[in-house]
Amino acid sequence: AKWVRSSGTNLSGALAYQVSDTLFLGAEARLLASFEGAALDRAAGRALFVGPNVLVRLSESSSLNLAWTPQVSGRARGVDRPLDLDNFERHQVRVKFATSF
Repeated sequence: AKWVRSSGTNLSGALAYQVSDTLFLGAEARLLASFEGAALDRAAGRALFVGPNVLVRLSESSSLNLAWTPQVSGRARGVDRPLDLDNFERHQVRVKFATSF
């Protein structure tokens, strides 16, 4: 088996507005960078993802968070096209269930 050494970074932020006692609507942005080498050696590409998110409070102790962020810009090293589809997906979807007890 051949080992592949790569690394990456991620910077993200989100804003949300409370629509009701149980519903929050917002937007999220994520900037991702990919590198060849285990220690952020050579930049391989970058991508910006922006999209909506929803948080629904199911009860006092549980919630469901949904986010969809399509890639809106990016660039892979050595490739001349507006998105980095060599290192990243075109769309990212996150579903998170949280509970406390």
